[in-house]
Amino acid sequence: MTQSNDLFFPPRFAVLPDRPLPALPADWTSPLAGFVVQAHKRPSQLLVRDNSGEEATYGDGLVASIALGLTLDPILREDGEYVGLLLPPSKAGMFANLATSFIGKVPINLNYSSGNDPINSAIKQTGLKKVLTSKKVWERFTIDAEPIFLEDIVPTITRWTKAQAWGYSRLPLALMRHVLPGLGRGLEDVNTIMFTSGSTGEPKGVVLTNGNFCWNALQLWLHAQVGSGENMLGCLPYFHSYGYGVTQCAALMLGMSVFAYNNPLDARGLCKFVGENKISIMASTPTFMRNYLKRCEKEQFASMKMLMLGSEKLKEELAADIRKQLGFEALEGYGMTELSPVVSSCVHLLVKSPATGLDISGNRPGSVGQAVPGTAFAVVDPKTGKILPRGRANEGRIFCTGPQLMRGYFNKPVETANVIQNGWYYSGDVGAVDEDGFIFLTDRESRFAKVGPEMVPLILVEKALREKAGCNEIDLQVVGIPDESKGEKVVVLYIPETINPGELTKALTATGMHTLWIPKAADFHRVEGPFPTAGIGKLDMKAIKKMALALDGQS
Repeated sequence: MTQSNDLFFPPRFAVLPDRPLPALPADWTSPLAGFVVQAHKRPSQLLVRDNSGEEATYGDGLVASIALGLTLDPILREDGEYVGLLLPPSKAGMFANLATSFIGKVPINLNYSSGNDPINSAIKQTGLKKVLTSKKVWERFTIDAEPIFLEDIVPTITRWTKAQAWGYSRLPLALMRHVLPGLGRGLEDVNTIMFTSGSTGEPKGVVLTNGNFCWNALQLWLHAQVGSGENMLGCLPYFHSYGYGVTQCAALMLGMSVFAYNNPLDARGLCKFVGENKISIMASTPTFMRNYLKRCEKEQFASMKMLMLGSEKLKEELAADIRKQLGFEALEGYGMTELSPVVSSCVHLLVKSPATGLDISGNRPGSVGQAVPGTAFAVVDPKTGKILPRGRANEGRIFCTGPQLMRGYFNKPVETANVIQNGWYYSGDVGAVDEDGFIFLTDRESRFAKVGPEMVPLILVEKALREKAGCNEIDLQVVGIPDESKGEKVVVLYIPETINPGELTKALTATGMHTLWIPKAADFHRVEGPFPTAGIGKLDMKAIKKMALALDGQS
């Protein structure tokens, strides 16, 4: 084992995947090449439809994105390898990503949900000169780069360029590689750089290769058996790893139809869009899904085969409400930008138990499912560094590895070495793997509070409080903040006026919960809802903790 910054990294092959991966298809040298293969195979199938009514088939989408790329090439040619994109999920956003890739550029989708600073940080770190965007999006920001407005570029695409793109699209893939530089790039070449939210400082650029996304697409196909013929909702933004890696790269490589909705906050409109287009696969976050439940009709989700929720814990009460209101089970998945992004998920299929070899249900409530093929998990004791045996009781730090693991953080070798050693990535999560290979996450390490000698799991305190208060997961949040006498203390922020802090503390005491786990009545603070969320839909715990500090007089 290797120890770094109080972390014990497992030896390289200490744990092997339960399921190996076959070789990639020969033509899958990049997600772009995988898309071309599908466009040649199914030219008349719908590729994308967005909520503005714009749509295109695979064949038309191939021609249009090549033509856009050829038109952008002289504009972007002298500006280095990277080009910024500031566009929501849409036909235009998808084609802009494809177009820049076709001409050999590396698209970097910028986070338009968090204001100027994270965008300008990404621009400064990568030396971006130009950003593809729309006037409507651009006017919201003050950005240190030159805008290229798609609505100005598209009308300039000439008939000759369209004819040239049509001709290129008819060539065999082997010949297309000679005329479109992006198709000449291989598995080890950089596909994109995705910037993290910067919750612990300056946003870090996650460098992801063509191979990362190709392997993850293959893993999804083998693990969930999804592919052509499915209608996938694309509402997560392209700056989010699931929005880019799954609802664009994997969806196009596997021949799905993508239905792009540009505003995941528009719950009523999105649910209507889901129903009208008979969406069969949808990925979202628990926070978003709670809002959709308030405004959707059961019939709108009648065609849903797979509702995958990730980015934050799927709470038991939300899973129960989905089951009751919509009539099916939501699936919980696990992923991270650094792993392109999917590492595990529950599925509505029978899977093999690695312990017994028997067929068992692929959906185990409370878990984030089995690892996708080719991915291994190691659970490490934080004190001894020993790899713990499988079993729900054997909780420790979660490490994972697989071919979808990032190259590293852009120009940040120290930060990369802090989380990747011996081929293993430290997730920052605490949990266990049971005998059947299902991963159970207890919480983020950052969501434990050190109260005196006790490590308090805030998620368990939160769950107990919600049960006693009769409220759901978006009405009450628990955080740990500094305390002079005990190091940290547990603070509760809540929205409902009906909550009585004194009664709740007594109710928790009556359960036998450890005294140091129970927040004092004075550390309950009522706030005006809703709680802040990040652009990808999960609760913004950094902002929530800032609220708690201010209410405690520590801001």
